[in-house]
Amino acid sequence: MYYLPDPRREMDLIQREKWHLDLQFEKSHDEQTFLLHQFSRYPFHLCRVQYLDKFPKGLGTVYLQSSAGGIFSDDCLFCRIHALPETMAYLTSQASTIVHRMDHGYAEQNVTIRAEENCLFEYLPDPLILFPKARLRSKLKIEMAPTATVMLGDAFLSHDPDSKIQPEHFSEYFNEIHVTDLSGQSICLDRNQVSDGNFFGNFEGCMGAHSAMGTFYLLNQTLPSEQICEQFRSVLDSLGQAYSGASTLPNQSGAWARIVAPDIAEIRLGISELWRV
Repeated sequence: MYYLPDPRREMDLIQREKWHLDLQFEKSHDEQTFLLHQFSRYPFHLCRVQYLDKFPKGLGTVYLQSSAGGIFSDDCLFCRIHALPETMAYLTSQASTIVHRMDHGYAEQNVTIRAEENCLFEYLPDPLILFPKARLRSKLKIEMAPTATVMLGDAFLSHDPDSKIQPEHFSEYFNEIHVTDLSGQSICLDRNQVSDGNFFGNFEGCMGAHSAMGTFYLLNQTLPSEQICEQFRSVLDSLGQAYSGASTLPNQSGAWARIVAPDIAEIRLGISELWRV
């Protein structure tokens, strides 16, 4: 028997070929968040949803693993995460991701997160490790409802595994975090592009002896942003050798903090403490 092709199914398959990771979270009748839909292919491997926190009840934790050993030249990775209304989910990685040396070409990583009404979504992957000559373009887009809460951690460090007296650094790193409403109207945008020359050069306002940087975002349009910033600053003041700051985000969309430090341990500690606040 011959069946006419379903154009909707064909379009779904075409779109699916684009994604390396496609997740959709839903809330069950017993208030637990589960994966309603999941699709992953190389280099990603997905662990089952775990329920590690007693509060908030029902929050689902998912660890994302990579079978590739890092990001390589000419990789072009696309990830899509959709948190349906009332869901609570925490997505993280099993370890830091190495961005390998790229003598030719560059790599791309694109993540889109859509957070619907009254959901809580936490995206806190481990830091990127930029090896010498690494070139990476990283874009993270957040589409969120006015009543959604999204927490983000974004961090990277420069590392030369050969441990030379004069270490080599990554070649170029482009990073963009763009927050919009569900219709695509821009709320706030953070974009930076750095190279080894302007990142580690002896210029005022650059990194100097610091080789790691991390940023934490609390996105919520109903919380008292100024009060949260004061709490953030109290946490940041307790960090040892880190240089940091916190401020409100545009359009009353929340608060954020940025930390630079000599090593990634201080960044991890800072982001962890901000998350606890």
